[in-house]
Amino acid sequence: MNPERNQCVQVATTHDEWVRDRANADALGLPEAVYEEIMSYRPADIDPIRLAAVRFGLVRIREHRWHVSVQYWAETDRVEVVLGAVVRALTGLGIHPDTWLIVDNLLLKDSLAMTLRELETTLPTRSRAQSQPPGT
Repeated sequence: MNPERNQCVQVATTHDEWVRDRANADALGLPEAVYEEIMSYRPADIDPIRLAAVRFGLVRIREHRWHVSVQYWAETDRVEVVLGAVVRALTGLGIHPDTWLIVDNLLLKDSLAMTLRELETTLPTRSRAQSQPPGT
């Protein structure tokens, strides 16, 4: 997802494979320099590829059997904006409010584990209602 564009997409392959496709990278607003960095890695270098996309500002969201994982990269002053976009996206996707989330800010090495409902209630109202839920 791109929280700056309030845009969330469903990925049918792996995140690293998906972002290596030029059309997909362009659709989420990945700058040319970031795309070139991603393409400089071997396709098997999945962690550096994913990290490059997340360092740019994309948010990686994955549904697992018992929880949803969220990975992002943000300075302290951007955390509220990113998490507000995550809440809107997950709500818009129909994720149940009692779904367990594991949320990792990879820049600050900060992790949260709570339900979607709990995350939503911890955010100030302005972060939750900044805009409509992103489309899929």
